[in-house]
This record gives sequence, structure tokens and C-alpha cells, in this order.
Amino acid sequence: MNIFQRFKKLNIDHSAIGLGQLNSFTPYFCTPKGAKVIGWAGVDGIHYCFIKDFGETVFAVNPSNYSGNNVHPIARSFEDMLSLLLACGSLDAVEQAHMWDETAFEIYIKENLPSEEQAAAIAMIREQLGIEPMEHPYAYIKALQNGFDYSKLKFSSDYYELLEPVEEQPPEWKVVYCGGFGNQKGRAGKEIALGKRFLWGKETWHIPAMYMCSKGLVIDFCIEVGAERVRAYTKKFDALHIEDESCSEMQLSRIQAANPLNIDFSSRITLDEEKIRENCSYGDIWIPESCLTDDCKSDLSVRWTLEHYGLDVTCGWVIRRVSFPWAGKRPQSIKSLNLTLEREMSDVVGASFKAPAAGESITLTNPITGKDHILTVWEREAQEIDQSRFRDDSMEYPTHCVGLTYTIFPELQNFYLRDCDKGDSPRAKKPDLNGIIGGAMGVIGMIISDGSRDEFFHPDGTPAKKYAFCSSMHFEPVMEPELNIVFREKHIPDVEVKLI
Repeated sequence: MNIFQRFKKLNIDHSAIGLGQLNSFTPYFCTPKGAKVIGWAGVDGIHYCFIKDFGETVFAVNPSNYSGNNVHPIARSFEDMLSLLLACGSLDAVEQAHMWDETAFEIYIKENLPSEEQAAAIAMIREQLGIEPMEHPYAYIKALQNGFDYSKLKFSSDYYELLEPVEEQPPEWKVVYCGGFGNQKGRAGKEIALGKRFLWGKETWHIPAMYMCSKGLVIDFCIEVGAERVRAYTKKFDALHIEDESCSEMQLSRIQAANPLNIDFSSRITLDEEKIRENCSYGDIWIPESCLTDDCKSDLSVRWTLEHYGLDVTCGWVIRRVSFPWAGKRPQSIKSLNLTLEREMSDVVGASFKAPAAGESITLTNPITGKDHILTVWEREAQEIDQSRFRDDSMEYPTHCVGLTYTIFPELQNFYLRDCDKGDSPRAKKPDLNGIIGGAMGVIGMIISDGSRDEFFHPDGTPAKKYAFCSSMHFEPVMEPELNIVFREKHIPDVEVKLI
């Protein structure tokens, strides 16, 4: 009996380690010919297989990767794959190693330690099969992949059709009220060239044109972001993938705050002395090819928009198409048109801290203003929700949290507390028929009562505003949640632009 057959007979949860078992198999478009599937990751259709004519080599197949990058060898044998599993804690890092450098690989492993179920399965594999962890997992995987001839893999005709580039032509240029980019239905608005250009913040703003439509006015905003800023951002944060579980809440906030293409603003116009707020808007971004990672592509409709206006596609761009309704009847002509732009508040994440005990205080510093604020916890209580409150009997929900009642001095107008831990997601009580653990993502929260104490006071004797906070939910009791204070700040003043 070989190592794979012995593995299948182990009394473990195979799906917990990303090797769920199936009784039947329907190939994906990117499953190589001659593949024998040996396990399923449980997400994104990822599966592992041997392939005829490639001996004992184990391959990972990921249908969610871009076409042409779906299949990679990960181990020279099934025994080596188990050795990699023991070294990495799961197969997730092994499957994704082809797109990371060693630092990113190690970061992922450190921030994604095995769960209790995974650890139990790994211990059983080590004990029952005599497998030892791979000493240098990243070097092993890269050596295997760098020496592999991918041209020898064979696929179905569907796969090769996806690899053939399709020449796409831009559709007829048409801008409609409350419409987006690309093909649009409805009556086109009349284009009026504006050619406005101005600096606001770190970006150059272009308003090339507006459109007179039957229901209102449409204005195109094209915000130019230097390619070097986009490149620096993608290089710095490429190791952390927002869509993956590798990102903590704190990391996610800092990634989003650092993104030069993350530009939020609101707008209003003054049309012949009539103030009008925007009704709807559509936006997108353009990442120049020099800054794209291997598995990313920018939307063609954005490129066509930039080319229509003669804008440089080697730069990064944020484009927004904003519609403003007519205040009354459609004007025959516009005597004056002014634009007011307001930047939205952004999150500034302060240092993390352990939640103080009741009656204790902690000093928190706003990293932008440098001002200190004293957060005092008046009540702190560990709580548990009754599982019967949840209606879905097929799911098990996390029920443990910690609630706080607190004050802050001096008072802040725009802030919130956030748990650094995302908490536990609801989980299926039983795997589905495909061996995949069902998932029901969402936020579950409780707010504790203010208790019997009706009023709190600041150190200077003035009445204090009470705030309530609830930590993330967990399956096990939470002892000392780690929190962040997030300051909501407006860094850039409003701007007025005369269009006509």
C-alpha cells in the first residue's frame, strides 16, 4: 500500500487540510488531460492531482487564476506534498507559492497558523505515516517549478480558446444620464468640451467634457496619478492580498489608506445660481501595464475612455462619471456653471492596544494631529449569545464576545474602535456532499447595556458622552481583545472650479 492509499485511510478530516475527497469528478476547463484528482481545497475550485506521464509529481490546479497560469507542480511525490503541508501548516501557501517571493511566503505562513482541526490532522499524519516537515519548503517548490517544462501539459480545446487573444474594438462613443462606461443604452447626451485641468491634493484633475442629457448634466472626471506612485504601492503591498485571509483588519486599513488610486470625493454644481447635488456616479480605475501584476488586467472600457480624451495610458487614473439632475426644465443654454468638490474623510489607524479593564484608562495619540486622548473603560463584560437565536440549524455560529462602555477625553467628533481580530466565521455543522465546508461570512455583534450608572464624568468634571463597543465574535471566550482606535480625518480642503 503506497503513501497516498495509507493517507486516505487515516481517520482525519481531510477537508480541514485542503484535501477534501470526492466520489465523482467533473473536469474544469483548466484541468489537464490525464489528471487524477486526489483532493479539493474547498474554495475557488482548487484541486490537486497526479497527471498521466508525469509520474508521482503532484500538481495544483486553480481555475480562478488568469488563463495560462492555472496549473503548477508543487511536489515531486505525494509524500513530499505531505512534508510541505507539515512545514507550512496548510496547502494554501504551497498552492500560491508560484506568485510570491520568499518573504511573502513566510509572512503568509506566520499570519495563518493551523486551526485546531488542521493541527490535529497534521499531528495524525506525522505520527501514523512517519512524515517529517520539509526543511526549506519555498526553495523546494521554486526549484521544482523553475525546472518544469509547462509546454508538456495538455488541455481541452476550451482551455486553448481562452488563451487566444481577441481583438476588441471600442463601441460607439455614447454618454447617457446615470450611465457607466462602454456599451450604453439610451439617448446620448450632447458633448460640450471643457478641457479643465487643475491640481487638487497630490493629483492632477482633468474635466475634459460634460454632456447635456434630457434628465440632467453628466460630467467626466479623470484623475491622473503618476505611474511611479502606483508602482511603489503595488510593489510594497503585493505580498498582502486583500481578498485572502492573510490580511488582518489593521493591514487592510493601511493598504487601503496607502492606495494612491483610492480617491473618494463628492461633488455639487451651481448652475445659474441653482445648487444641485450629484444624483449618481460610476467609477473605475486604470492601472498602467508597467504596474500590473501577472494575474491582473485593467478594464478595456476604461482604456477606451482615456483614449477618447487623449489621456496618457502609461499613468494611473481614477475616472468618475457623475450625473446631476436638472433643477427644473432642461436649460436651453448655461450662463454659468461652477463645481464644488469635497474629499471624503479617510481612516487614520492609531496604535493597537489591549482593552483596559473596567475603571482603567489608556492614552491614545492621533498620529495626524499629535494630540493625546484618554480612553476610560467604565464597564467591561464577557458575553455569550444563545445559539437558539440563530435560525439556520445547519450552521454553527460564534457566540463569545467582550462588550465595553467607555468615554474619551478630550471628546472626538469622528472616530471608532475596531477589533484587530476579524473573529470567527459561522461554519457548517456538517460538510456538504462535495466534502467542502460551507461558509456564511458576515459580522455578528452585540452592544452591551450602559449598566446601572447613568452618567460618567471627564477628569475635568464635565459630563462625558458614553460609547459602547463590542469585540468580534469567537467560538471560544475572548479574554483580552486587541483593539485599534481609528480617527476619521479630512486631509484636503474643498475646492471650487469654474467650468463656464
